[in-house]
Amino acid sequence: MENLLQDVRHALRALIKAPGFSIAAIVTLALGVGATAVLYSILDGAYIHFGPTEQTYRAEILSQQFRTVQSETWAFSAPEYFDLVRAQKSFDGLFANTYSSQTLEETAAQAGTPERVPVVRATANIFQLYGIVPIYGRVFTTEEDWPGGENVAVMTYRLWTRRFRQDPGIVGSTIRLDGVPYSIVGITPRRVQQWGADIFIPLHLDPASVDRSERTLRVAGIPRKGISQSQIDKELQVLARQVETEYKGRNPEYGGLVYTAANIRSLVVGDLRVALYVLLAAAGLLLLIAAANIANLLLARVLSKQGDVGIRLALGATWFRVTRQFVMESVVLGALAGGWAARSAWWR
Repeated sequence: MENLLQDVRHALRALIKAPGFSIAAIVTLALGVGATAVLYSILDGAYIHFGPTEQTYRAEILSQQFRTVQSETWAFSAPEYFDLVRAQKSFDGLFANTYSSQTLEETAAQAGTPERVPVVRATANIFQLYGIVPIYGRVFTTEEDWPGGENVAVMTYRLWTRRFRQDPGIVGSTIRLDGVPYSIVGITPRRVQQWGADIFIPLHLDPASVDRSERTLRVAGIPRKGISQSQIDKELQVLARQVETEYKGRNPEYGGLVYTAANIRSLVVGDLRVALYVLLAAAGLLLLIAAANIANLLLARVLSKQGDVGIRLALGATWFRVTRQFVMESVVLGALAGGWAARSAWWR
Protein backbone atom coordinates (compact mmCIF):
# COMPACT_ATOMS: atom_id res chain seq x y z
CA MET A 1 0.00 0.00 0.00
CA GLU A 2 2.87 2.35 0.74
CA ASN A 3 4.33 1.82 -2.73
CA LEU A 4 0.89 2.23 -4.27
CA LEU A 5 0.35 5.55 -2.49
CA GLN A 6 3.78 6.68 -3.65
CA ASP A 7 2.81 5.86 -7.23
CA VAL A 8 -0.43 7.82 -6.86
CA ARG A 9 1.40 10.87 -5.54
CA HIS A 10 3.99 10.55 -8.32
CA ALA A 11 1.21 10.36 -10.92
CA LEU A 12 -0.50 13.46 -9.53
CA ARG A 13 2.78 15.41 -9.53
CA ALA A 14 3.51 14.31 -13.10
CA LEU A 15 0.08 15.42 -14.29
CA ILE A 16 0.37 18.77 -12.49
CA LYS A 17 3.76 19.39 -14.13
CA ALA A 18 2.20 18.87 -17.57
CA PRO A 19 -1.01 20.94 -17.37
CA GLY A 20 -1.48 21.15 -21.14
CA PHE A 21 -1.42 17.40 -21.58
CA SER A 22 -3.49 16.76 -18.45
CA ILE A 23 -6.27 19.21 -19.31
CA ALA A 24 -6.51 17.99 -22.92
CA ALA A 25 -6.62 14.35 -21.86
CA ILE A 26 -9.14 14.86 -19.04
CA VAL A 27 -11.49 17.02 -21.14
CA THR A 28 -11.35 14.62 -24.12
CA LEU A 29 -12.02 11.54 -22.02
CA ALA A 30 -14.66 13.25 -19.87
CA LEU A 31 -16.64 14.34 -22.92
CA GLY A 32 -16.62 10.82 -24.32
CA VAL A 33 -17.61 9.19 -21.02
CA GLY A 34 -20.18 11.88 -20.16
CA ALA A 35 -21.96 11.72 -23.52
CA THR A 36 -22.13 7.92 -23.38
CA ALA A 37 -23.43 7.97 -19.80
CA VAL A 38 -26.15 10.53 -20.58
CA LEU A 39 -27.44 8.67 -23.62
CA TYR A 40 -27.34 5.32 -21.85
CA SER A 41 -29.26 6.76 -18.89
CA ILE A 42 -31.95 8.01 -21.30
CA LEU A 43 -32.18 4.60 -22.98
CA ASP A 44 -32.16 2.84 -19.61
CA GLY A 45 -34.91 5.00 -18.12
CA ALA A 46 -37.08 5.09 -21.23
CA TYR A 47 -36.83 1.48 -22.33
CA ILE A 48 -34.45 -0.98 -20.60
CA HIS A 49 -35.66 -0.29 -17.05
CA PHE A 50 -38.96 1.39 -17.84
CA GLY A 51 -40.31 0.81 -14.34
CA PRO A 52 -39.52 -0.75 -10.98
CA THR A 53 -41.82 -3.78 -11.29
CA GLU A 54 -42.68 -6.44 -13.84
CA GLN A 55 -46.25 -5.12 -14.06
CA THR A 56 -44.97 -1.80 -15.37
CA TYR A 57 -43.90 -3.43 -18.63
CA ARG A 58 -47.37 -4.92 -19.18
CA ALA A 59 -49.41 -1.81 -18.37
CA GLU A 60 -51.79 -0.67 -21.12
CA ILE A 61 -53.71 2.56 -21.53
CA LEU A 62 -57.20 2.64 -23.00
CA SER A 63 -58.74 5.05 -25.49
CA GLN A 64 -62.13 5.34 -27.15
CA GLN A 65 -63.20 6.34 -30.65
CA PHE A 66 -66.61 7.86 -31.44
CA ARG A 67 -66.87 7.08 -35.12
CA THR A 68 -70.22 8.78 -35.70
CA VAL A 69 -68.69 12.13 -34.70
CA GLN A 70 -65.18 11.19 -35.93
CA SER A 71 -63.58 11.79 -32.56
CA GLU A 72 -60.96 9.91 -30.56
CA THR A 73 -59.88 10.53 -26.97
CA TRP A 74 -57.72 9.06 -24.21
CA ALA A 75 -60.13 10.55 -21.65
CA PHE A 76 -63.02 8.76 -19.95
CA SER A 77 -65.83 9.83 -17.67
CA ALA A 78 -66.43 8.17 -14.31
CA PRO A 79 -69.44 6.14 -15.55
CA GLU A 80 -67.43 4.94 -18.56
CA TYR A 81 -64.61 3.85 -16.27
CA PHE A 82 -66.98 1.89 -14.03
CA ASP A 83 -68.57 0.28 -17.10
CA LEU A 84 -65.17 -1.12 -18.05
CA VAL A 85 -64.25 -2.15 -14.50
CA ARG A 86 -67.44 -4.15 -14.02
CA ALA A 87 -67.34 -5.95 -17.38
CA GLN A 88 -63.70 -6.62 -18.31
CA LYS A 89 -61.98 -9.97 -17.67
CA SER A 90 -58.68 -9.63 -19.56
CA PHE A 91 -57.01 -7.39 -16.98
CA ASP A 92 -55.87 -8.01 -13.42
CA GLY A 93 -57.61 -4.71 -12.84
CA LEU A 94 -58.21 -1.24 -14.27
CA PHE A 95 -57.34 2.02 -12.55
CA ALA A 96 -58.10 5.65 -13.30
CA ASN A 97 -56.10 8.80 -12.69
CA THR A 98 -55.80 12.48 -13.51
CA TYR A 99 -52.73 14.71 -13.62
CA SER A 100 -52.30 18.24 -12.30
CA SER A 101 -49.61 20.61 -11.11
CA GLN A 102 -50.19 21.92 -7.60
CA THR A 103 -48.40 24.16 -5.13
CA LEU A 104 -46.72 22.20 -2.36
CA GLU A 105 -46.39 23.93 1.01
CA GLU A 106 -45.26 22.53 4.32
CA THR A 107 -46.67 23.27 7.74
CA ALA A 108 -45.33 26.11 9.88
CA ALA A 109 -43.21 23.63 11.83
CA GLN A 110 -41.64 22.44 8.58
CA ALA A 111 -41.49 25.75 6.78
CA GLY A 112 -40.13 25.53 3.26
CA THR A 113 -40.33 27.38 -0.01
CA PRO A 114 -43.57 26.63 -1.88
CA GLU A 115 -43.07 24.91 -5.23
CA ARG A 116 -45.14 23.48 -8.05
CA VAL A 117 -45.09 19.70 -8.10
CA PRO A 118 -46.77 17.12 -10.35
CA VAL A 119 -49.68 15.49 -8.54
CA VAL A 120 -51.61 12.42 -9.72
CA ARG A 121 -55.06 11.67 -8.36
CA ALA A 122 -55.51 7.91 -8.70
CA THR A 123 -57.77 5.11 -7.63
CA ALA A 124 -56.38 3.21 -4.65
CA ASN A 125 -55.76 0.00 -6.62
CA ILE A 126 -53.01 1.60 -8.72
CA PHE A 127 -50.34 0.55 -6.21
CA GLN A 128 -51.54 -3.04 -5.91
CA LEU A 129 -51.81 -3.41 -9.70
CA TYR A 130 -48.32 -2.03 -10.23
CA GLY A 131 -46.94 -4.16 -7.40
CA ILE A 132 -45.63 -1.10 -5.55
CA VAL A 133 -44.79 -1.62 -1.88
CA PRO A 134 -43.83 1.57 0.01
CA ILE A 135 -40.46 1.70 1.76
CA TYR A 136 -42.02 3.70 4.61
CA GLY A 137 -45.61 3.79 5.77
CA ARG A 138 -48.41 2.54 3.52
CA VAL A 139 -50.46 3.42 0.47
CA PHE A 140 -53.96 4.86 0.72
CA THR A 141 -56.85 2.44 1.10
CA THR A 142 -60.06 1.88 -0.84
CA GLU A 143 -62.03 3.49 1.99
CA GLU A 144 -59.85 6.61 1.78
CA ASP A 145 -60.51 6.70 -1.97
CA TRP A 146 -64.29 6.84 -1.55
CA PRO A 147 -66.06 10.20 -1.97
CA GLY A 148 -65.59 12.14 1.24
CA GLY A 149 -62.58 10.03 2.24
CA GLU A 150 -59.63 11.44 4.15
CA ASN A 151 -57.04 13.61 2.44
CA VAL A 152 -53.98 11.39 2.42
CA ALA A 153 -50.96 11.35 0.09
CA VAL A 154 -48.16 9.04 -0.98
CA MET A 155 -44.88 10.74 -1.81
CA THR A 156 -42.38 9.46 -4.36
CA TYR A 157 -38.80 8.69 -3.49
CA ARG A 158 -37.58 11.46 -5.81
CA LEU A 159 -39.46 14.26 -4.05
CA TRP A 160 -38.74 12.76 -0.63
CA THR A 161 -35.00 12.81 -1.40
CA ARG A 162 -34.88 16.19 -3.13
CA ARG A 163 -37.02 18.23 -0.76
CA PHE A 164 -37.04 16.34 2.53
CA ARG A 165 -33.55 14.77 2.43
CA GLN A 166 -34.92 11.28 3.05
CA ASP A 167 -36.36 12.19 6.45
CA PRO A 168 -38.51 9.19 7.56
CA GLY A 169 -40.33 11.51 9.94
CA ILE A 170 -42.20 13.02 7.00
CA VAL A 171 -44.58 10.02 7.17
CA GLY A 172 -47.46 11.12 9.36
CA SER A 173 -46.82 14.82 8.85
CA THR A 174 -49.08 17.22 6.97
CA ILE A 175 -48.45 19.12 3.75
CA ARG A 176 -50.66 21.45 1.74
CA LEU A 177 -51.45 21.10 -1.94
CA ASP A 178 -53.04 24.26 -3.34
CA GLY A 179 -53.90 25.15 0.25
CA VAL A 180 -55.61 21.83 1.04
CA PRO A 181 -54.02 19.79 3.88
CA TYR A 182 -52.95 16.21 3.19
CA SER A 183 -51.42 13.69 5.56
CA ILE A 184 -48.37 11.84 4.17
CA VAL A 185 -48.97 8.11 4.71
CA GLY A 186 -46.15 6.52 2.70
CA ILE A 187 -43.02 6.81 0.55
CA THR A 188 -42.67 4.85 -2.69
CA PRO A 189 -39.49 2.94 -3.64
CA ARG A 190 -36.93 4.38 -6.02
CA ARG A 191 -37.77 4.63 -9.73
CA VAL A 192 -41.50 4.86 -9.07
CA GLN A 193 -42.47 7.79 -11.25
CA GLN A 194 -45.56 6.41 -12.93
CA TRP A 195 -47.66 8.97 -14.79
CA GLY A 196 -45.14 11.71 -13.95
CA ALA A 197 -46.19 11.93 -10.31
CA ASP A 198 -44.23 13.33 -7.39
CA ILE A 199 -47.25 12.88 -5.14
CA PHE A 200 -50.21 10.46 -5.38
CA ILE A 201 -53.53 11.38 -3.77
CA PRO A 202 -56.94 9.59 -3.82
CA LEU A 203 -59.18 10.23 -6.81
CA HIS A 204 -62.42 10.03 -4.78
CA LEU A 205 -64.51 8.83 -7.73
CA ASP A 206 -68.27 8.63 -7.18
CA PRO A 207 -69.71 5.31 -8.47
CA ALA A 208 -73.14 6.97 -8.57
CA SER A 209 -72.05 9.56 -11.13
CA VAL A 210 -74.13 9.58 -14.33
CA ASP A 211 -72.47 12.43 -16.23
CA ARG A 212 -70.86 10.75 -19.25
CA SER A 213 -69.80 14.00 -20.92
CA GLU A 214 -67.28 15.00 -18.25
CA ARG A 215 -64.29 13.06 -19.56
CA THR A 216 -61.25 13.87 -17.40
CA LEU A 217 -59.90 10.42 -16.50
CA ARG A 218 -57.08 8.38 -17.97
CA VAL A 219 -57.89 4.68 -17.72
CA ALA A 220 -55.23 1.96 -17.76
CA GLY A 221 -54.75 -1.57 -16.54
CA ILE A 222 -52.42 -4.53 -16.16
CA PRO A 223 -53.33 -7.40 -18.54
CA ARG A 224 -53.46 -10.87 -17.06
CA LYS A 225 -50.44 -13.03 -17.75
CA GLY A 226 -50.99 -15.23 -20.78
CA ILE A 227 -53.57 -12.89 -22.32
CA SER A 228 -52.63 -11.80 -25.85
CA GLN A 229 -53.24 -8.39 -27.34
CA SER A 230 -55.75 -9.85 -29.78
CA GLN A 231 -57.76 -11.31 -26.89
CA ILE A 232 -57.79 -7.91 -25.17
CA ASP A 233 -58.92 -6.21 -28.39
CA LYS A 234 -61.75 -8.71 -28.90
CA GLU A 235 -63.04 -8.26 -25.38
CA LEU A 236 -62.89 -4.47 -25.65
CA GLN A 237 -64.96 -4.57 -28.83
CA VAL A 238 -67.58 -6.70 -27.08
CA LEU A 239 -67.67 -4.19 -24.23
CA ALA A 240 -67.96 -1.31 -26.72
CA ARG A 241 -70.98 -2.96 -28.35
CA GLN A 242 -72.62 -3.40 -24.93
CA VAL A 243 -72.08 0.26 -24.01
CA GLU A 244 -73.29 1.39 -27.43
CA THR A 245 -76.46 -0.69 -27.17
CA GLU A 246 -77.29 0.49 -23.66
CA TYR A 247 -76.48 4.20 -23.86
CA LYS A 248 -76.65 5.23 -27.53
CA GLY A 249 -80.21 6.54 -27.14
CA ARG A 250 -79.19 9.16 -24.58
CA ASN A 251 -75.61 9.58 -25.86
CA PRO A 252 -75.60 9.62 -29.68
CA GLU A 253 -71.80 9.82 -29.81
CA TYR A 254 -71.65 6.17 -28.75
CA GLY A 255 -72.69 5.12 -32.26
CA GLY A 256 -69.80 3.08 -33.69
CA LEU A 257 -67.93 3.16 -30.35
CA VAL A 258 -64.51 1.48 -30.39
CA TYR A 259 -62.27 0.80 -27.39
CA THR A 260 -58.54 0.33 -27.97
CA ALA A 261 -55.65 -0.57 -25.66
CA ALA A 262 -51.97 0.17 -26.21
CA ASN A 263 -48.87 -0.81 -24.27
CA ILE A 264 -47.65 2.26 -22.38
CA ARG A 265 -43.98 1.36 -22.70
CA SER A 266 -44.29 1.08 -26.49
CA LEU A 267 -46.19 4.38 -26.66
CA VAL A 268 -43.56 6.22 -24.61
CA VAL A 269 -40.59 4.93 -26.58
CA GLY A 270 -42.22 4.12 -29.93
CA ASP A 271 -39.89 4.45 -32.89
CA LEU A 272 -37.42 6.32 -30.68
CA ARG A 273 -35.97 3.01 -29.49
CA VAL A 274 -34.02 2.56 -32.75
CA ALA A 275 -32.91 6.18 -32.67
CA LEU A 276 -31.76 5.79 -29.06
CA TYR A 277 -29.72 2.70 -29.94
CA VAL A 278 -28.14 4.55 -32.88
CA LEU A 279 -27.29 7.53 -30.67
CA LEU A 280 -25.86 5.23 -28.02
CA ALA A 281 -23.71 3.49 -30.63
CA ALA A 282 -22.53 6.89 -31.87
CA ALA A 283 -21.68 7.93 -28.31
CA GLY A 284 -19.81 4.64 -27.81
CA LEU A 285 -17.84 5.31 -31.00
CA LEU A 286 -17.07 8.79 -29.71
CA LEU A 287 -15.80 7.23 -26.47
CA LEU A 288 -13.57 4.81 -28.43
CA ILE A 289 -12.15 7.69 -30.47
CA ALA A 290 -11.52 9.66 -27.28
CA ALA A 291 -9.81 6.63 -25.70
CA ALA A 292 -7.66 6.13 -28.81
CA ASN A 293 -6.62 9.79 -28.74
CA ILE A 294 -5.72 9.53 -25.07
CA ALA A 295 -3.74 6.35 -25.77
CA ASN A 296 -1.75 8.18 -28.45
CA LEU A 297 -1.08 11.08 -26.09
CA LEU A 298 0.08 8.70 -23.37
CA LEU A 299 2.30 6.83 -25.81
CA ALA A 300 3.92 10.08 -26.95
CA ARG A 301 4.40 11.03 -23.30
CA VAL A 302 6.10 7.71 -22.51
CA LEU A 303 8.41 8.03 -25.53
CA SER A 304 9.39 11.53 -24.42
CA LYS A 305 10.53 10.07 -21.08
CA GLN A 306 12.90 7.43 -22.46
CA GLY A 307 15.88 9.14 -20.83
CA ASP A 308 14.12 9.32 -17.48
CA VAL A 309 13.17 5.63 -17.71
CA GLY A 310 16.78 4.71 -18.55
CA ILE A 311 18.06 6.53 -15.48
CA ARG A 312 15.54 4.77 -13.20
CA LEU A 313 16.54 1.37 -14.57
CA ALA A 314 20.23 2.19 -14.15
CA LEU A 315 19.58 3.11 -10.52
CA GLY A 316 18.04 -0.30 -9.87
CA ALA A 317 14.33 0.18 -10.55
CA THR A 318 12.58 -2.87 -11.99
CA TRP A 319 10.60 -2.86 -15.20
CA PHE A 320 7.52 -3.77 -13.17
CA ARG A 321 7.88 -0.71 -10.91
CA VAL A 322 8.47 1.66 -13.82
CA THR A 323 5.55 0.22 -15.75
CA ARG A 324 3.32 0.45 -12.69
CA GLN A 325 4.05 4.18 -12.38
CA PHE A 326 2.97 4.81 -15.95
CA VAL A 327 -0.12 2.65 -15.45
CA MET A 328 -0.95 4.60 -12.31
CA GLU A 329 -0.77 7.86 -14.31
CA SER A 330 -3.38 6.42 -16.67
CA VAL A 331 -5.54 5.26 -13.74
CA VAL A 332 -5.43 8.68 -12.06
CA LEU A 333 -6.14 10.37 -15.38
CA GLY A 334 -9.12 8.08 -15.97
CA ALA A 335 -10.41 8.62 -12.43
CA LEU A 336 -10.28 12.41 -12.76
CA ALA A 337 -11.97 12.32 -16.17
CA GLY A 338 -14.56 9.80 -14.96
CA GLY A 339 -15.37 11.89 -11.90
CA TRP A 340 -15.86 15.00 -14.00
CA ALA A 341 -17.94 13.06 -16.54
CA ALA A 342 -20.14 11.57 -13.81
CA ARG A 343 -20.74 15.01 -12.30
CA SER A 344 -21.58 16.47 -15.70
CA ALA A 345 -23.88 13.56 -16.58
CA TRP A 346 -25.71 13.89 -13.23
CA TRP A 347 -26.15 17.65 -13.76
CA ARG A 348 -27.57 17.11 -17.26
